[in-house]
Amino acid sequence: MDKPTKILLGGIVCASIIASGQLFRNHWLENQLKQIEAECIAEGKTEILEGARLLCNAEDLERLAAQTESLPRLQGGDIIDQVAFAQTNPNAVIVQAKLVFAYREFQAVQANSWPYPVAALIVGISALPWLWYFLLRRIRELRDAIVGKGT
Repeated sequence: MDKPTKILLGGIVCASIIASGQLFRNHWLENQLKQIEAECIAEGKTEILEGARLLCNAEDLERLAAQTESLPRLQGGDIIDQVAFAQTNPNAVIVQAKLVFAYREFQAVQANSWPYPVAALIVGISALPWLWYFLLRRIRELRDAIVGKGT
């Protein structure tokens, strides 16, 4: 096997490791999020689950906290209300905080897709030597055919 082919194969292996690492991380975070959601549903805390989803998707957390009085407010609002709710329902605040963190981390990983372009760039750069020598061989064959050399 010649050197350009080895470089190409090395680039493909490296790019596949990077891309599969990103896929594994996405899959792991998604499973972790589903597990926390399943725990909420099993414990009958669907209002906490909905509250966490709203907290992750809303841009104005103060407005959301004012609209959803029945939901625990982790962001904004009156600190006395938060302390009172945390004292009466400590597990609800912890579960919602875990959910909000898991949702935000999952959304950040989904939005951060730099490994895929980097993997494509590695394959493209590692393919250049192979492509160069491939084209040189074809040009030499074309030249030999025009000049009349060959078989």
